[in-house]
Amino acid sequence: MAAGGIAGFALQAYAAVIDLGAAGSFGVLGGSAVSNTGPTAIVGDLGVYPGTAITGFPPGTVSGVAPSDVRLKQAHDDAAAAYAVAGRAYG
Repeated sequence: MAAGGIAGFALQAYAAVIDLGAAGSFGVLGGSAVSNTGPTAIVGDLGVYPGTAITGFPPGTVSGVAPSDVRLKQAHDDAAAAYAVAGRAYG
């Protein structure tokens, strides 16, 4: 196996342990606003927390749901925690 393949495998194996929690179901999770222009297709949930502004749907489409504030807050917190773990692991 080439060195690049080994490095890629090691990164994939490590990345698998970073738990996204409630953020894992989101295709887009914004902090203050999400704005779209054009025929974008989002696979997964769409939400903003603590903001509320979502514009441009349609023409964009979303295959997931627009969750409740409680679920959005948890997803936001979980995304921040995953970001911190990734920063420690790869920073």
